[in-house]
Amino acid sequence: MLEVPKHGWATFTYRDFSCTPSYLTDVPMDLLDCLISLYETGFGGCLFDTEGSEYELFLSQESVLVVCHEDKRKILDLTPENYLGNREKNRMAKELIFDIESNLNDWVYWDYMDNNAEETAVRRETLRTKIEKLRKLIKQTEK
Repeated sequence: MLEVPKHGWATFTYRDFSCTPSYLTDVPMDLLDCLISLYETGFGGCLFDTEGSEYELFLSQESVLVVCHEDKRKILDLTPENYLGNREKNRMAKELIFDIESNLNDWVYWDYMDNNAEETAVRRETLRTKIEKLRKLIKQTEK
């Protein structure tokens, strides 16, 4: 879902859709919030800024949609066939957790211009807290 960030850029991929957002949006935090919201409310959304285009990701129990704001606005329905809300939601959440934890330091320093030790420690803890919250939400659906 998320490749290792490089120089303030990262690649987000879901099924056959891919975009490369910059640090102008907080990709890991926004995706964690999006999935947490999906578990808690049945809906989640976030925005990716690729510095030239924007992409809005919308998740629900029934669908996965991306609104592309490129030359013309278009909506991509990325909902898999036989979409099973909890199964796909859990798969996405586990993949996101793996991608962030596998490269935690890179995501802690996502905004590469921020080198303040205190802010870095807070960001690391915020990422870990959101990951743990998402893990608990996954477990609740797997009972």
